[in-house]
Amino acid sequence: MVGSAFTAPHVTEFVTVDVTRTMKLVEELKDDKEFAGLRVNPLLLIAKALLVAIRRNPEINASWDEAAQEIVVKHYVNLGIAAATPRGLIVPNIKDAHAKTLPQLAESLGELVSTARDGKTSPAAMQGGTVTITNVGVFGVDTGTPILNPGSPRSSRSARSSPSRGSTRARSSPARSPPWPSPSTTASSTANWARRSWPTWRRSWSSPSG
Repeated sequence: MVGSAFTAPHVTEFVTVDVTRTMKLVEELKDDKEFAGLRVNPLLLIAKALLVAIRRNPEINASWDEAAQEIVVKHYVNLGIAAATPRGLIVPNIKDAHAKTLPQLAESLGELVSTARDGKTSPAAMQGGTVTITNVGVFGVDTGTPILNPGSPRSSRSARSSPSRGSTRARSSPARSPPWPSPSTTASSTANWARRSWPTWRRSWSSPSG
């Protein structure tokens, strides 16, 4: 992690989004039969928003190949979720998250978190991540700049939902070594998509693409 902190550029951008309608949608989804037995929370919708933003801006789902001296754009998304466990912070990922519907994503998130908390996350589950969400809100803070995970594709996002303040914050840290994707690409794309699209979710959550 020390090596990552001094070799990978850490660029942070904060965007405030009104999540009043998002929180209303969370409550509506909790009552929907398609989500029976599944955990529905702001993280689920933030994850979906990020996946849609990546589909529309594939260059942000990339890593730097030092040997080949080139940027490698991934055409799949293994979505990492940073989880605090008794063993410390780990980052398991949901394989092929881009191909999941919203209920499937909710199920995968629930399994990932429960497995991590039980200390049963396998090494394979922590390999191959392409992008990560770090929720610093659980620590009662508004912002944060996580250190990029060494040895993995260097693209990370973090978000915090604050229903009491009606805001969410998104952070974008681009790939190591220039040229990298614009640090504002994911944050602005996610924010703009959120503003436009929350009302249409009931018609689209069965589609992986959103």
